[in-house]
Amino acid sequence: MTVASAVLLVTGLGSAASAADAGTVAPAAQDVADPAESDYPANWPDLEPYGTADGRSELMAREDNSLILDLELRPQDEELGRVWMRDTYVNRFEVDGESLYVATGTTRAEGLDKAAPWNDGLYIWTAPALDGPWTLVDTTGLRPDEPKGKVWSPEFADENTADRTVVADWQTYTNPDDPATRQGQVWAPELQYIDGKWYLVACIGDAGKIVGSFGLVSEGGIEGPYRNIAETVDKPFGDPVRATDQRRYHIDGGMFHEDDDTYLVLHNDYYAKFTDDMEHLETSTDLPTFDQQKYQPEPYIEGATVTKYEGKYYLMHAIWSNTTGTAGDPSWSYLGGTGPKDQYDAVVAVSDSFEGPYSPRYTAGVGAGHNNMFVDDEGAAWMTFFRNLNKGFWSDPSVIEDSAVPGVVRLEWTGPEGDRLYAQRPQADAPLYDPMATYTEGDRVTYEGRTFEAQWWVRGQTPGASPWGGWSEVGSPSTCGTQWTTSAVYDEGDVVAHDGSRWRASWWTRNQEPARPRTGRGCRKGPADRLAGHLSGPLSGDRLGARALGVRAPRRAACELSGGAVPRAG
Repeated sequence: MTVASAVLLVTGLGSAASAADAGTVAPAAQDVADPAESDYPANWPDLEPYGTADGRSELMAREDNSLILDLELRPQDEELGRVWMRDTYVNRFEVDGESLYVATGTTRAEGLDKAAPWNDGLYIWTAPALDGPWTLVDTTGLRPDEPKGKVWSPEFADENTADRTVVADWQTYTNPDDPATRQGQVWAPELQYIDGKWYLVACIGDAGKIVGSFGLVSEGGIEGPYRNIAETVDKPFGDPVRATDQRRYHIDGGMFHEDDDTYLVLHNDYYAKFTDDMEHLETSTDLPTFDQQKYQPEPYIEGATVTKYEGKYYLMHAIWSNTTGTAGDPSWSYLGGTGPKDQYDAVVAVSDSFEGPYSPRYTAGVGAGHNNMFVDDEGAAWMTFFRNLNKGFWSDPSVIEDSAVPGVVRLEWTGPEGDRLYAQRPQADAPLYDPMATYTEGDRVTYEGRTFEAQWWVRGQTPGASPWGGWSEVGSPSTCGTQWTTSAVYDEGDVVAHDGSRWRASWWTRNQEPARPRTGRGCRKGPADRLAGHLSGPLSGDRLGARALGVRAPRRAACELSGGAVPRAG
C-alpha cells in the first residue's frame, strides 16, 4: 500500500511591522523563552544489530493513545457492524477556509471476506473533526444507481470517451460479468488536495493481468468524477519489478507535495517528480531512488511514504517483524528468514532533504504498517493503522475480529534534538478513563489518545465531549511550546503554541482560539477572527501559520508546527 504524503503547508502572515504596514494593528512581539528540551520525551534506544525490530507494547496502538474511526456504513458493512478496512489512509486539508478530514482505504465487496480476488472500487469518507461524524461523500448526483461514496471502480469502464479515460484497459476486471470468477482488486488508495484539485493514487490488478499503481484526478469536487491522468492510461507508473515479468509493476504509489513541487513515491524506494500539469512524470522510467541505509540483507519492504514534519523528512515503510526469541525472552528481527512473522510494523528514517541521505530506520509503530501520518486541527501528529490479519499476531482467531480497522494513533515527537516520531507511549500519570469512576480536581486520564485533567469533581462526563465541561485537555509539546486546546483553561500571562506561533493570554480564557485582531485590511478572515483579543500574540517576530495544503510558505519560521508536508509517506 502507499502511504500518502499529506502536505501541511504554511502561509506567511508577516511580522508585526509588516502587518501594521498593511493596515492591521498587530500586538507587539514579546520575548518568550523556547520550551525546554525536557518537555520532549527521549528517543527509544536503538537496538543492535541493525535490523532488530522493536516489539515493545509502548509502540503499539492501544486504548489510551488511539481510536477507531466510526465511519458511515455501506450495505456490505452492515453484517460486521463497522467498515472492514486495510491500508487505512486519513488526512486533513483546508478547503474553503475550513478543516476537512478525509478517510479511504482498501475495502471488500459484499459477500467476500477479504478484498480479493476482486473488490468493487474506491470509497471516500469525510468529517469536520477527527472524531466525526464521518460520512460517505455524496456521489448520488453523479451515479444514482451506485452505492453512495464509491468514487471510482473498474465497473465504470463504460464512462470512457475518446478524450477521457476513466478506466484504462489494463485496469479492467478479468471476467467482469461473472462475480464467481471475476478478478481484479483495487487497494492502497491515497487522496491528496493540491492547488484546488483532488487526486487519488492507488494500486490495481490481478496475477493474470497487469498489476501496478495509477493516478486519478477529479474533474469536480472530492466526490468526482475522476479520470486517469495521462501517465497511467497505457501502463502503470514506473517500470516492471523484473524485466522478465512485464505484468508486475511497482506498487504502493503515493504523492508528496511541497511548495510548487509534487512527487510520486513508489513501492519501497522510488520517486519521480510530476510535471506542472500533474498529467505526467518528468521521468517515466528508470526512476531515481532514495538515499537510505538498507538492512543487510534487505528484506521485502513496501508502502513507502514521505512526510515532512518540523523541517525534517520522514521516510516510512511497512515491514513484517519476525519472532526470533522465546516466550520468556522475546525478540524480533526485520531480516528475512529469521523466524515466523509476528507484526506488520511501520519503520521510519529521517533526513534533512527529500532525496536523503536518510538516517538508520527505527520502529515507529508496532503493527501499524501500511499507513500515513497527518496533523490534526490542534497541531498534534497522528498516524493510521489497520492491523494486518494476513499473517502473524492479528491472524489469530482470538483477535482477528479487531483487525482490518480504520484506526489512528497519536504520535509523540522527541523534539528538535531527537527528531523522531513514535506511537505515543503510555502516560504514567494518566490512566485510561473509566466512565464509572469518580475524579476530583487535578486528576488526569487518557481518552482516545489524548490526556485530560479534571477541573472539578467529575463522574460520567466523557472527556472531550464539550469544551466547557469538567475535563480540560492537556496540550502536547511542540517546537513552540505546549499546544493550545479548546477545553484548557488559561489565566492571564499563560503562554501556548497555536498555528505556528506562541501566544500569551490577555486574561482568563477558555475555548477562544488565539487570533489576530480584525482591525484593518490584510487581516485573516474566518471564525477565528471573532475571538480576537482574548489571546494576544504572536510572541515571535515573524509568523507562519500552519494553515493548509496547497499554500506555499515563503520561508521557514523558527517556531512553526510543520515545515511542509505531513501525511502519508508515499
